[in-house]
Amino acid sequence: MKLESLINHINPVIRKIGVQNNEWPDKKRIIYDYEMLFCIKGSLQVIEDKQVHMLKRNDCLLIPPNKKHRLKLTSKDHLIIWVHFDLFSSFNQRSLDASLRNNHLDLFKKELENRVFIRNNVFKSDADLKVSFEDELAEDLTSKVLNLRQVFTDKKAFYVLESKCIFLSILTSYFKELEKSYDLIHEEDLLEVLISQYIHENIHEKISVAEIGKQVGYHPDYLNRLFKQKKACSIRTYITDYKLMTIKELLLNEEMNLQEISEMTGFSSVNYLSKFFKSHVGIRPIQYRKVNLQNSTSSKCEKTTNI
Repeated sequence: MKLESLINHINPVIRKIGVQNNEWPDKKRIIYDYEMLFCIKGSLQVIEDKQVHMLKRNDCLLIPPNKKHRLKLTSKDHLIIWVHFDLFSSFNQRSLDASLRNNHLDLFKKELENRVFIRNNVFKSDADLKVSFEDELAEDLTSKVLNLRQVFTDKKAFYVLESKCIFLSILTSYFKELEKSYDLIHEEDLLEVLISQYIHENIHEKISVAEIGKQVGYHPDYLNRLFKQKKACSIRTYITDYKLMTIKELLLNEEMNLQEISEMTGFSSVNYLSKFFKSHVGIRPIQYRKVNLQNSTSSKCEKTTNI
């Protein structure tokens, strides 16, 4: 499948930005979301299961979610900027951040344990996602990457919107270069993305598999089989898990009351929301808020570690 079929669904959300340091462990890891590496100075070796990428000045590499890889700096004088992000907007970034702060060593295990956090990977396993920029395009990209890091790090007014605009421009240049390569995307993987995106964007409604089938143009039974093969869970289970993650995310915002959260997650009343939440989590939403709000507040000061 051609790359252009993916472009219209891209809605990136940046989670973290930082600079690769010398203290990074020389062993394989797996990540939950996408990572883009920009080599501005020096060199970096990225070792995957079937590929070895040597990044040098003006090279850019996209590492998809749930793909084993190892990072190895090969020069003393270097400047390599990394960006962790969702290629398709997601609601549970703070939940993922909190999980990684407490369990960052999980990234170095044989497989990721919390599968509900794994982002959709639409690229073929053997896709070469390295791009080398040249001349004026390279200078322009370097300027944008440095600006992106500064804006995101400073966190001034409108930094989220400004960061997204800059990053979209960077991704546009990247995908234009990548499009020159052979077909990189599996049709079934893109279909999985469309299903997930529909759920994410309509979590405030009562979602049925039949309705999703109408939206993407496939029979519900086929979609369920495909989704279970890709996600190791049914569409209905994924909807439930995503509702729970969304509720937990919203509960960390003190300014939102339970009625607003109910409306945003497809429940007709606070009572139904509370029953649903307690049946899956074991405690009522208001109890969850009290227990977790303190942890959320204390996590505002964090290091920019590449996780």
